[in-house]
Amino acid sequence: MRIIAALLALAASAGIGAAASAGLNARKKLMQALCSDARAICDRMELTSGRLCDMLSKLPNESTRALWQGFADSLGRHEPAAELWKKCVNEQRNDSLRRLKDEDIASLKALGEAFAAAGRQAQLNRMKLAINELEARHMEAGEDAKRKGKLYSSLGVLMGFAAAIMIV
Repeated sequence: MRIIAALLALAASAGIGAAASAGLNARKKLMQALCSDARAICDRMELTSGRLCDMLSKLPNESTRALWQGFADSLGRHEPAAELWKKCVNEQRNDSLRRLKDEDIASLKALGEAFAAAGRQAQLNRMKLAINELEARHMEAGEDAKRKGKLYSSLGVLMGFAAAIMIV
């Protein structure tokens, strides 16, 4: 009976460590999708003179679709685009963006300033700055996933072994 309890403690602790590691990887993938989407929007803004809401509806990433669709739907309102963007980011904060850190959210909100710029060239310039910031956050997320992911997984297994030894 003790052996079964020890094995369960080991499995539970290893699972907790793996879940923490998976959360870091999910943040990295979400940041990658946001960077990809922002680059796609910037490219389309450079190459076409289409409306922003049309560009947003063609973004391929499933993990970010709710954010972009919410923003595209809100663009018809009589509010500044930057404010609409911040509202959309805040609305998705506890849903599709829940894995992001506060610093990631701040960088994402800065993207709204690009949407609020007066001319197309000013929008592109601000968009490129925001993309650079998002890419820096993505790189940090990748480093965190690599470094802390192994740590969390290892600690989970070690804590499981410790619990198993104490049980037996």
